[in-house]
Amino acid sequence: MKFFPRGFSWITFPGSEKRIGIAYRGFSIQWFEEWSQFFKGPRNWYTFHPIQVMIEDERNMGRVVMLVIILGFGFEVSWNYRETEKVTTIIRQAEELIDRQEQ
Repeated sequence: MKFFPRGFSWITFPGSEKRIGIAYRGFSIQWFEEWSQFFKGPRNWYTFHPIQVMIEDERNMGRVVMLVIILGFGFEVSWNYRETEKVTTIIRQAEELIDRQEQ
């Protein structure tokens, strides 16, 4: 199982698979769809959002997030505006875990 924290991405050389570190700052977009869960057989629970709008400033992570879901389709846009001490710790831990997995 691969571990990679949400909001983080790899820094790579152009045209290469060689990873040189984890990037945190910048924008990211994530898409959601909640309909397919109803067609994958029985589940313990189902989650469906008719309408959800959220704006959050995660100051301890140096991040602003906007989430919009309408009738089970939505997106999340996040802006990582600074790297905090907590983020630095998470990056170090993630790199250590990934290095162990690749050995």
